[in-house]
This record gives sequence, structure tokens and C-alpha cells, in this order.
Amino acid sequence: MHCNRCYRQEGARFSVTSCGHVLCDACPGSGPCPICAAVCRRFPVPERVS
Repeated sequence: MHCNRCYRQEGARFSVTSCGHVLCDACPGSGPCPICAAVCRRFPVPERVS
């Protein structure tokens, strides 16, 4: 799994947006999706899944 914005992989915690993108916690978390600009929510991915 990797962040769709910064491509970070190791040692990161991830969230999945309601529009389907994966973002790490280091990338901005409020406002529209930084990938597609859709209004969306972020849902944390459990560590054992990442």
C-alpha cells in the first residue's frame, strides 16, 4: 500500500477517502481530495491491513 499523493510506503499510517484514494497521515487531511478534488471523508486503515 502507498499514498496516492506522495507515494510514501514504509512506516506510514494510511486513510482511504470516500472517493477511493489512499493517503498517508503526512498529507493534508481536510478539504477536498488532493488527487481528484472531490469533497470526501477520510477513513483510517487498520495497521494490520497496511
